[in-house]
Amino acid sequence: MKRLCVLCFMGCALLLSTHVFASEDSHRQTVHRMLMTARADPALVRYPVLSDLYLMKEHSNFTQSSGRSFLYVPDTAYSAYDGSVSYRLTPFYTPKNPRYRWIANYMEPFSQWLLSFGYYSGLQADKLSVAPSTFLGLAKNFEIDKANTMSVSWGQWFGGKVTERPCLDSYDRQYWCPNLSAWIDRPTLDTQPSRYYELKYQWQF
Repeated sequence: MKRLCVLCFMGCALLLSTHVFASEDSHRQTVHRMLMTARADPALVRYPVLSDLYLMKEHSNFTQSSGRSFLYVPDTAYSAYDGSVSYRLTPFYTPKNPRYRWIANYMEPFSQWLLSFGYYSGLQADKLSVAPSTFLGLAKNFEIDKANTMSVSWGQWFGGKVTERPCLDSYDRQYWCPNLSAWIDRPTLDTQPSRYYELKYQWQF
């Protein structure tokens, strides 16, 4: 999904980008500020800057490295076939490891390329696991003249494979835990690693 917006404030910017999620949007804003600051004075961005730092504690709403939710698990599951049948799920979906995500950004002083690197710890629970993942990104300003600037940026998460495991009844029949439906009838989760690209033209007047 693409979007086109025009912003005006002491100048105009034309923005073309992919659809992104909340944490990615925060990262992109930080990248843009660093590019604009470096254009004015490169010495002001000589040190690495964190654009994302998040410690995750929730045990019911599971997100990917990008911050996108891919699975909600209630504390108690009720059978899709018989509403009187229920089971407490919290013990099966409580992460066993601390979860965290961060993205750091560094402006290379000579080429003026902005390099981004991030890491997501993943999670391990009895019925769900998400493998660790890494983030890579690049961004750069291309100055056409003093009033016109073109910037490009790209970022992508790598890894983060999601693995689900079934619940079993006393007969070893497999069920999808969140609603106790048959394992073969479980929904397909959208777990593709996210990425974005952005091309921005800015005219200052």
